[in-house]
Amino acid sequence: MSITNTRSRALEFLTFSSQVVWTIILIFASYILKRPLHGHALSIAHVSLKSLTLHDVRYSGALYDRTYTYTFTARDISIDFHLPRPIYPRWLTITAHSLFYTSSTSDISVETLDITCWLFPYLFKRTAGPWCSVVLDGFRVRVFGSSATPYWITRLRQSLVSSLLEGDIYRLDNFGTKVQFAGLSEPFIPAKMKQRRRRADSPVTAEHPVREREHVAGGNSFVPHDLTEEDDTTLDEGEDDTSDDTSQFDSYEGGGSEMPDGQARTDHPPPFANTATDELRISAFARQLHFHNTHGRVYTFGRADAQLRRDWDTDRGSFVMVAEESRWVRVHWPYQRETNPSWLQLLTSIGQFPLDLYQVLDHPMRAVNIHVSRADITFDEFRIRDAELIVQALMILRQKTAHLNINWGDVLLDGFIQAFVRS
Repeated sequence: MSITNTRSRALEFLTFSSQVVWTIILIFASYILKRPLHGHALSIAHVSLKSLTLHDVRYSGALYDRTYTYTFTARDISIDFHLPRPIYPRWLTITAHSLFYTSSTSDISVETLDITCWLFPYLFKRTAGPWCSVVLDGFRVRVFGSSATPYWITRLRQSLVSSLLEGDIYRLDNFGTKVQFAGLSEPFIPAKMKQRRRRADSPVTAEHPVREREHVAGGNSFVPHDLTEEDDTTLDEGEDDTSDDTSQFDSYEGGGSEMPDGQARTDHPPPFANTATDELRISAFARQLHFHNTHGRVYTFGRADAQLRRDWDTDRGSFVMVAEESRWVRVHWPYQRETNPSWLQLLTSIGQFPLDLYQVLDHPMRAVNIHVSRADITFDEFRIRDAELIVQALMILRQKTAHLNINWGDVLLDGFIQAFVRS
């Protein structure tokens, strides 16, 4: 790294740190003065010094010349200090309930948040370096539009997708995908079978007195008196026939007109399930997915389900993902797995503390391990071009083809010829 880059990064770090300190000062000043200051306002209904608990916390702020506003509320936030022990070096625990974060771009809610801070976690073998373990229960995220995704969600998506595409998959018990088109993926039930089901559920009218009740294979149905023996035989033989053949039950179909005797009526192709909607649905699921990225992190998902829906008529899409038992854990580097004397590990931990502190301030997520029991992520409006998986997959494909001196145009042309001309 050149001296210029080092200076620019140091200047950015100092600028960001000064902004954070100034914001904290404004927040506490607004609480003391009981009034908003420069768009920041903090209110606490009750403070319990005995249990170190804050009740009914509410904070609202604004950034970027007040174009981005947000509000944070919590039912209670409690702090507990502990005496660290070698077998359990915990020194601080922060617990919060009923957290809500609303902004102009997204809404976030958490039922329970638990943060455990460790003292020299690498020395006492608690973690591979992170100083905090975060547990989230009932984590829900709602993003109004993918074109205005919050920065931290964008970074999380980029890290997750890049790790999945470029990392190592350690375990995957089950995986599946499904593509559905509105009206094309639903099963087709012939008019004959639908009429039998309808007549089985409806009372018998006076126009068709029942001669006898006969059980028809494939469904409970009554054979009316005006059927001849030949019709009975034809009906019994064609019970399982799903082809588009003639049936006198067609005259009972809703919206159909009765045909004169001796004229045949052919079933039309099945209509769309919803003719007013032209929708595409892409679903995927994974069970026990574990993969490792190039930054010493392991992602684990006990259960993950995702669905992308696209309505071409309204030009609108949505995305939903549900993940259970998700973990984001730092693992040891190869040199950290070697056995060293305890005194050397102690000196290493003390000497590395300033560097760890700088890394935490520069990138706070490096200092935490995260466990989420259940996460529900929803995009009200989602554009396919904003799908991180597609974007990074195309970037990797482009890099590979450029490295191999392959022209994109030639690849697309050869693929078109192979698929349509030579087939």
